[in-house]
Amino acid sequence: MNRIIFTGLFGLASFAAYAAPVVPESVIKDIDAGYGQRALTQLRPLVQQYPRDREVQYRYGSALVAGNKLDEAQTAMKAAIETDPNASELHRVLGEAYGAAAERASVFGMYSLAKAALAEFQTAVKLNPNDPDAHADLAAYYIEAPGVVGGSLDKAHEEEALLDKLAPLQALQTRASEAQQKKDWAGAERLLRQAIAIDKKPDSLTQLAMMQLRAEHGSDALATFKTITTRADAPASSWFYLARSVGVAHAAPADGIAALKHYIELPERPDMAPNLGWAHLRLGELYAQNNQKDLAAAEIELARKQPPADDSRFSSALDKAVALLK
Repeated sequence: MNRIIFTGLFGLASFAAYAAPVVPESVIKDIDAGYGQRALTQLRPLVQQYPRDREVQYRYGSALVAGNKLDEAQTAMKAAIETDPNASELHRVLGEAYGAAAERASVFGMYSLAKAALAEFQTAVKLNPNDPDAHADLAAYYIEAPGVVGGSLDKAHEEEALLDKLAPLQALQTRASEAQQKKDWAGAERLLRQAIAIDKKPDSLTQLAMMQLRAEHGSDALATFKTITTRADAPASSWFYLARSVGVAHAAPADGIAALKHYIELPERPDMAPNLGWAHLRLGELYAQNNQKDLAAAEIELARKQPPADDSRFSSALDKAVALLK
């Protein structure tokens, strides 16, 4: 964000008092990598010191969403928008908070949250037609939302066409997401491989691996995750999903066991990554499949002590893992 600082007016002695804050690059990297909670420790003091600064508020909202603090994100972004109603990025982050909350809401709550997300994304695009992230969010909404709350593939295609000019990489990723929604796995892979060719980050490669896993192409997913985990910038969750692909591929469990051990031993994991309860549970399953029942029982007991919050699937998966020990 460009800022004009009137140093001549106040003099160097007063510069620190009037200079706009600079959000540390480490905070931005943490948010992008999904470490929202860690980013918040540095952002909260900035928010208190600079309550009207657009960049600080934008990064604060993004960190709250990354940290799964969705109610707090909604409250913070609504307040920020009241002081800066034309800040497109604030509307976009508020839309992301609404959208994430809609995915977790009851049927009745989902509709109002989804419509609120759509309104914020549309506002963001209107305020800044050149923001590719706003167009990508709006396109994703049109692709994933049911028609009753404004989903529309025709409108998604309009956003994709705009992304072709603004951000070709995001255009390819968005079209790949649409293909996956249609279960056009071959089309999605073709688009993602085009994206991988121009993507310096592991994002497109990770999307390909997750798509292969979703399509139950276990051997392909395993090979792709192995490629990802050789990178210095590999996402932490890659090791967890490498192990999941071992199960889908019905491959020898040794690779999955090693990957889960690595995942569990990491000093920290992104806020939205699978928690340690899931990791110990999956490791127990692999030990059981490898006929290492004692090790399996120990891991399943550790999983029982670290259940994820509000996850109804975990209890069922735990029962199935226990059954493997019999």
